[in-house]
Amino acid sequence: MGKKSSRPPAHQGPSPTETAAAQTSTNIGTAIAQQALYNTNQVTPNGTLTFDKTGSHTYVDPGTGQRHVIPTFTATQKLNPEQQVVNDQINQTQINLSKLASDQSGMLTNHLGRPLDVSSLPNRGDLSSLRAPTFAGPGDAGQITRSYNTDFSQDRQRVEDALMERMQGRLGRDKEALESRLASQGIRMGSEAYQSAMGDHGRQVNDARLGAILAGGQEQSRLAGLEAQRSGFENAAQGQTFSQNMALSQFGNANQTAAFNADLTRLNTQNQQRNQALQEQLALRNQPINEITALVSGSQVSQPNFITPQTAQLATTDVAGIQSAYDNAQNARYANQLAARGQNMDLGGSVFGGLSQMGAAGIMLASDRRIKKDIKRVGKTDDGQPIYTFRYKDGGGIQMGLMAQEVERKKPEAVVEGPGGIKMVNYNLALKGNK
Repeated sequence: MGKKSSRPPAHQGPSPTETAAAQTSTNIGTAIAQQALYNTNQVTPNGTLTFDKTGSHTYVDPGTGQRHVIPTFTATQKLNPEQQVVNDQINQTQINLSKLASDQSGMLTNHLGRPLDVSSLPNRGDLSSLRAPTFAGPGDAGQITRSYNTDFSQDRQRVEDALMERMQGRLGRDKEALESRLASQGIRMGSEAYQSAMGDHGRQVNDARLGAILAGGQEQSRLAGLEAQRSGFENAAQGQTFSQNMALSQFGNANQTAAFNADLTRLNTQNQQRNQALQEQLALRNQPINEITALVSGSQVSQPNFITPQTAQLATTDVAGIQSAYDNAQNARYANQLAARGQNMDLGGSVFGGLSQMGAAGIMLASDRRIKKDIKRVGKTDDGQPIYTFRYKDGGGIQMGLMAQEVERKKPEAVVEGPGGIKMVNYNLALKGNK
């Protein structure tokens, strides 16, 4: 198996605490130097700004107990002589205004103690004096004539009858005269000439009757036209009456509205006069207060304008990082030593014997399957745990040992997690009970 392995000495070079203390001291010294560089004195046409070291305080590092002295600085502003004169005059003016305001404020007790007198104000407008308008409609102009009498058949019949009665005697006499004339001419009754002459007479009688009917129809139309004219006149008269009534109602309503608006204007004018007089009273009452307020506002204490100095940033010492780097370096050195010793193992000898030597030494090795390659089983322990040869993925020669995942299932107390979650095997516990 080779020589018995042991961990290298725990202390190699400065400890993490010493390294952190040295880093903190460097950071504080750098910050103090930077602050001194930032505190640049300034000279302007109106004055100067100077930085002076006026004291210090002690900082104790809670991790190491080391004490550090931190200087403190004071920034001083100073006006040039001309500006100082102006500043003094302004200050004196503010003092005078403040004193004047204090003297004037004494009169406010009596001034504000008197209630506001509103007895001399004009009367406000009386809403009850408003005359509500009463609007009227156009009134009744009568009914519209929607129809008129068009049945004048009796009148038509009377005209026809009168005309027919008038023509009846003349037509009878004309027929008798025609018959006498035909007889004297030797035309016999019933002959063709007789029939022709009587036909002409019949047509004359018929034409006379049609003329009477036509005259009766014309009379009927004339009477209907007169009735239509009468109805149109009545409607025209009704429309004119309605228009007149509407004009009268609009005139009356306009008068009502004008009267209401006049009352409203008078009421608003009274209220405006009262409000204006009240504002004048309030202005007189508030004027002393406003004057004192103006005096006080002109005498406010001037606050100094402090400079915002640049400040140095103190870097934080990464103690945990230093410790972690230190531990990683120690573990790496230890792993390299184990790898070098593992290369000297006699693989042709007793496998179990070599592992027994590792167990007797109490070695804690990184045995996680995830960091190994070229894994081959070469035997087993007395309690049945497989033994392998392998290479580490990060380099090195052939190694021999157990797999942490398999040991964890059989003897979980022999397996712990190292940096980065890598499983490590305590061979002293893993091989306990084996011969």
